[in-house]
Amino acid sequence: MGMMRWSLRAPAAAAVVALLSGACTGLGPELGQAAPGSPTTTVVAEGGPGTLARPRVAAPDPGRSRYVRDEWQPRRWADVDRDSCNTREEVLISESTVPAQLGPGCKVLGGEWEDRYTGRRETSPAALQIDHLVALSDAHASGGWAWPAERKVAFANDLEDADELNATWGPENERKADYGPDRWQPPNKAFRCAYVVAYARIKARWELTVSPAQWAAVERVWSGCEESR
Repeated sequence: MGMMRWSLRAPAAAAVVALLSGACTGLGPELGQAAPGSPTTTVVAEGGPGTLARPRVAAPDPGRSRYVRDEWQPRRWADVDRDSCNTREEVLISESTVPAQLGPGCKVLGGEWEDRYTGRRETSPAALQIDHLVALSDAHASGGWAWPAERKVAFANDLEDADELNATWGPENERKADYGPDRWQPPNKAFRCAYVVAYARIKARWELTVSPAQWAAVERVWSGCEESR
């Protein structure tokens, strides 16, 4: 098997990140920084990041509030930088492997996308949904329930992290639902190492916990990653 691709987002994302770099200041962790106090498990990985971030392992707080999606996406996708392109359109534009075709109001009309979860290629944006790699309800259960409203919205629209939001074939996104790696893995087996690396890093970056079952699944996949390259 060839070398893994460790980043989900196409290189064009750099332009979007530059636009949004100041939008969430103070609402989320700085790009590229691990959460304070988050230990890492060092693993040498050719072509990979070299380390697997290790968030704090803990069961969900039984006293947490009920998950309400509207607290995270009160107006569905936000237009964080107020350029008329909401987060969904920003992701579609940045992940299209050809220049995206835009209509009025930054509506994406066409392009070409590769769903890394399945390996499918799509040319119709209507076939795609924008997936949170760490689902919003997962983030809620693992500590995000206690966040202020602004931080929840920042996480739901996080374009600073190239791995959190991904254009995904609709039926597979619905199968993934709000599951973590203990209950769902990408059907595209070649992408599973990158998936667990991103999952652990996003959790650590936002100071979210992983359940014992989630962490066991991450370690199980990661233990075979060196052999698969």
